[in-house]
Amino acid sequence: MPSEYEFDVFISYSSHDKTWVRGELLPRVERAGLKAFIDFRDFTPGAPSIQEMERGIVECRKTLLILTPDYIKSEWCELEGVMIQTLSPANRDLRLIPLLKKECKTPIRTGTLVHIDFTDGADFVLAWRQLLAALKESSAMVHTGATDHQKKILVFVSRGGTCRDPMAKAITMQLLEQRKVCSRIEVRAAGLGPLSGSNASLAARIVIREMYGEDLLEDHRPEILTEDLVARADLILAMDKELLGPIGKTFPRNKTLLLKEFFGLEGNVNDPWDDNKTDVVTIQRYRECAEELRTILTNGMDHLVNTLNL
Repeated sequence: MPSEYEFDVFISYSSHDKTWVRGELLPRVERAGLKAFIDFRDFTPGAPSIQEMERGIVECRKTLLILTPDYIKSEWCELEGVMIQTLSPANRDLRLIPLLKKECKTPIRTGTLVHIDFTDGADFVLAWRQLLAALKESSAMVHTGATDHQKKILVFVSRGGTCRDPMAKAITMQLLEQRKVCSRIEVRAAGLGPLSGSNASLAARIVIREMYGEDLLEDHRPEILTEDLVARADLILAMDKELLGPIGKTFPRNKTLLLKEFFGLEGNVNDPWDDNKTDVVTIQRYRECAEELRTILTNGMDHLVNTLNL
């Protein structure tokens, strides 16, 4: 094995779990100062996939397995796991880190290793601390000649953090992925509070699944808009005017706008929230909100990309 690695971590995951991996895990890892190797961004175009998998494993200090039922069923993911354990059969150097994202029956070769618990109901504060500590171990060995993009931070803001802003985030990530610039930006969805729940509203999940064919909001966890996030953000887009002037909250006017105002429109994006109901009327209201957001974001994506210099 090389004494010096090009990357800190190779992320091995199923494409079915890409929303959480690319939208939450990857930005969090790279924000911690770690250099990640991931397929959609770092595989060489035209090269055999198996060759790029091998390169990722060999050139990274650690390999992170995102364990879910879809991962276990994937032959490609199985091959990646076998490759890394060929280099370190007993994992004595702790190169292999299993992250349990969803409950699943793991193979004996990984099932005997201590995993980091990211399943629903886990202590996520502890999980993130354990993960980043494990990935940072011996990180000084990594070659730092290449300079990563300085990630831009875009924050969508609503009141309760469960409806408009997560839908806007999901739609934006899909549009950015089409342009291959996801790695250059971190998209956040934050509520002023009080938060309306601990997950995206069920109606929001339903209409986004209708729109894209998968539950892109399954792993969304609402967060409060903090002063730190406001300070670090490059652009803050609020859903309606009432959000811009609450007591105790200040927004830098040079980077805070109404979402519609930023895209050259007028008015608010109306809140469809209604106590997590899923009746026909409520679903239609959410559907109209999601369609409005998709139209605005699709038509204005060039403006967003140019403004943030992605």
